[in-house]
Parts: sequence; structure tokens; C-alpha cells
Amino acid sequence: QTVAIELNGQVVYERNLEPTNQRTFGLFHFLDSSAVRVRNAVMRGDWPKAVPPVAAQELADDTTDKLDAELAGLKSVFSHDFQKDGVPDQYFKSPVPNPTLRIVPGPLGVQASQRAAGTHVGFNIYPRFSLCGDFDIEARFTGLRIEGSGDAGIMLNATLEEELRHEYRALRMKTTPGNHDLHSSVSVVRPDGGRTYVGDSRSFEALRGRIRLARRGQRVFYLFAENDSDHFFLFGSEPASDADTAIDGIFLHTFCNGVSISQVTWTKLVLRAERIRWYSQKIPTPRDYLSVMQADGKGLRIVTAPKSVGFASVRSPEWSPDHRQILMEMSNGTQSTPHVFVVNANGANLKDLGEGCMPSFSGDGTRIVCSVPGKGIVTMQSDGTAREVISATGWGAQWSPDGAWIAFAEGDNITLFDVNSRKPSQLLKGDVATRYRSIANPGWSHDSRSITFKGHRRDIVRQELSLMALDPAGEFKILHPNAHAVSPDVTYSPDNQQVIVGITGVASHQTRLYALSCKQPGPAAPIFAAPLADHKISGYAWSHDGKSIAITSHSTAPYVEWVNGPITD
Repeated sequence: QTVAIELNGQVVYERNLEPTNQRTFGLFHFLDSSAVRVRNAVMRGDWPKAVPPVAAQELADDTTDKLDAELAGLKSVFSHDFQKDGVPDQYFKSPVPNPTLRIVPGPLGVQASQRAAGTHVGFNIYPRFSLCGDFDIEARFTGLRIEGSGDAGIMLNATLEEELRHEYRALRMKTTPGNHDLHSSVSVVRPDGGRTYVGDSRSFEALRGRIRLARRGQRVFYLFAENDSDHFFLFGSEPASDADTAIDGIFLHTFCNGVSISQVTWTKLVLRAERIRWYSQKIPTPRDYLSVMQADGKGLRIVTAPKSVGFASVRSPEWSPDHRQILMEMSNGTQSTPHVFVVNANGANLKDLGEGCMPSFSGDGTRIVCSVPGKGIVTMQSDGTAREVISATGWGAQWSPDGAWIAFAEGDNITLFDVNSRKPSQLLKGDVATRYRSIANPGWSHDSRSITFKGHRRDIVRQELSLMALDPAGEFKILHPNAHAVSPDVTYSPDNQQVIVGITGVASHQTRLYALSCKQPGPAAPIFAAPLADHKISGYAWSHDGKSIAITSHSTAPYVEWVNGPITD
């Protein structure tokens, strides 16, 4: 197809029209430097006299048709009508009182009105559900009002229960410059506990419609249907893992900043998934513990709990070389303000050594290395004094048992810091050096001859648990090729023949300890019966003498499998 422009019977412009061309035509002139009068403008073309069905249109994308066709396979469904039923505590968390917020349930739906007078303010409506496998989330709204000098808008969010805590966010918003957009965004947790956001926007002005997030396999799609349209259009997609959505990971959000208002009436929410978990109305506050048990899984006893010293979470246990003490990190749920603690194996003499996380003893037990948010890799005396930064860009350090090296993740490689010469070098070389886009928490074997780590592949959406030997040959092995459910914390068996990892079960949601062979990689095998039936294991360390295993864990929220109730149209 071509387009031509004639002036006084002469062709002055002609070009081919590509299929994606929007066919927008007009006449242009510079208003301040020329004048023009147009008469007898004629447009001729062989175009349809009626608009064809959406699926038959030349620029139609069949992705949405495929997504819609797959809805029938998502057998578990929760459908809620805000107009009829409001926001019942049975299915939603109660709003936290907020002087800038006004929530009004009514016959038109649930109106959420948020006002800002400077800093960012926001409000969430949390359904008490977690989605498993492929899912589809659709929220219907009307009466959107987003005005003022700052950003303002609404958002549908889905957070995945995984190491990087991916947040997939579909937004209808107004920006500070005044642009009205649809915005697709994905966010991940950085090693320092903050978040990185990447997104894309397109101009859009609808004040009512349906906003939607859909995961199929390892991809999340962002969709919108404006006003009363039956048809969704795609405005973004991002790679994703197959992790379940987190507790409180699905929410409807209103936000604004500057001097602004964000007001919306939510009318309906529909959750579809292969499986849906419904969490009880009153979820007990999770309790974290540091415990120790024998190598056969018997004799489990609690050593300490972070609540006793004003913290909520405990992770990353590490034994001292003499097996008498245990290092750990405690925090209040994020890695923004963690502290390093040490305690005797019998629970006595708990000490706060100051800020830091993921600590590790030196070979002789006199020094400690840890990661400090905003500072990097820090060494200190075993009492927390004489701190020194050895790398401002590293994260997740561990001291080798022989005391010669400190290994830590640094971007897409592992740095080996020579303690004597104080010179760094890179562990991964050749093709392996370009295999991963990021690496988490390298862990040493007890003989200091190999390092196991979890890497995020650069070329595909996949995580691997891999082993790299320090011998001159530099043997590289993939111990687990699809390690999404594997915790980044690793420990070796006393004979260094196995790597012990925590793997979260798809059905049980519980993390159990498994062994992976270092010589013959294959399926993971459980090392003993689960010692903590109602706890999720977050960290573990096998003592060098092989007699004891230290475990950090937290209690898990109770849930029931959702049985579909009445579905509203």
C-alpha cells in the first residue's frame, strides 16, 4: 500500500505504508511564519466502510485472545463484588486508620480517596489470598479522579514469594508534569534491601475500566479494558518466575504526592489461578527462632529468639571454628537495618556486634566478615570493634575455613579477597564469567577447596545452584539447574561430598533440608524427616565437626485451599 499527496495536480510526496502505520493524516504549516488557505481537500482510498471485529483488524494482537482462552483452565476463582459486599474482613485486611484517607463503601462500590500535602501517601486493599501457578487478576474501577501538582494514581500489584520479591505493578496515573499514562512496572529487591524499578508508559486518559495482571508460565502480562469495553489490550509484559504470590502480595493501591488527590471507586475484583490459598482472618504474627539439632535431625532445641532483643527476624547462622558459638543476623524484616549477633551454642551470652548481615568467622575465630547496607563488605574483631571496609561494591561475604580467603558476590562474578596480600581476583573465568547476571551468597566447603553459589542466568529466566572448584582446572558443575525454590544459603556436609540446601515445596509451602551430591549431580534427597512441621527454614549451617546443625526458621501463616464460592458477573 502507498500514500501520495498531490498539489495542483502534481504529486509532491509518495511513500509506502507499513502495516503498523497509524494512518493519521493532516496539513501542517508554521503559524508564526506562513499563512495558508485550504480549499477542496479530497481524500480518496479503498478502505472498509465498516470497522471489522477486533480480532480481524490489521493491527490486532492475538496475545489477549490467547490469554482469555486460557482462563477456563484456571479452575480456582475468587470473585468479589464491592458494590454488593463492601470490604469484608473475611476476605480482606481491615484498612489501617489514616488521616489522609477516606474509605466509603456504598452501592457504587468502595470509594478510596487519598490526599497528599507534600510527601508520598498511599493506601492498599489486601485480599487474603495467595495465587499458585498461572494466574489472572482483574480489578474493575470507575470515577477515577487524579489531580494536583504531584504524581497521583491507582495500581494493581502482584508480589512473588521469592528471593528477589518481584513486584509486578499495573498503574493508571498522572505524573507531576501532568501526563496521564498507563504504566507497567517491575521491581526487585536490591542486596541492600532497597528496590529497583523498571517500567514503561503510554499516554492514556480513561477514568474507568478494568486493569489486569496475568501470568502464564514464566511471563507476566499487563492489560487494560477501557470504559465498558469487552476487549483488553496489552500494554506490557515482563519475564517472571513460577513462584506463588506472597502473603499481602496482591493489593489495590491509591497513591499521590505533592499537593494532590487520588480518588477511585473499586467495583469488582476477580482472582483466577491454578490454585488459590485463602489465609485466615487473623494471621498470627510469625515468630523467628535460632535452633540447634543433632546431625540426624534429633534433639532439636531453641537457642534464642530475636524478639528477646527487640528484633523480628533471624537469618544466616554460622558456626565458630571451635563449635562453641553461632553468628547470625537479626533485623525487622528487611536488610536496611540488620545487626550481627553472636551467642553461645547453649543460648547464653547473646551479644549485639553492631550493624551488618550474613556474618562469617575467620579461620581462627578472632575476626568476622559481614555485609553492611550502604557500605559493602566489612571485617571486624570478634567483639565488633576495629571495623574495616574491604569492598564497597561486594555483598554476601564468607570467610574460607582455612582463613586464607574471603569470597563475596560482586555483580555478575565472585571476588576472592586474599587476606594476606589484600589483593582481589575473580573466581569465574571464561564462558562461566558471562553466564550469570547476578550471584547470591557464595558458600565455602569445609576444606576451602570449592564454592557453591546461586546464580541468575543472563540469557534465560532461570536460577541455578552451581559449584566452582578452586583447583587450577577450575571445575564447574551445575548442582541444580532450576533453583528458583532453593534458598541462596548453602552449607556443606562434614565430608564435603554433599551440599545442603533448603528447598521450598510447591504444595506444602514449607522449606526442608535436602542434599545434593557434589560428585554426581542429580535429584535432591531429603537428609531427614522435617523437624519443624509448622516453620519455614530460612538459614542453616553444619558445624565443621559434623555433630550439629544450626537452623533459623519462622512460623508460617495457616491457610486453606480455596473452594470456589458464588461468582458474580
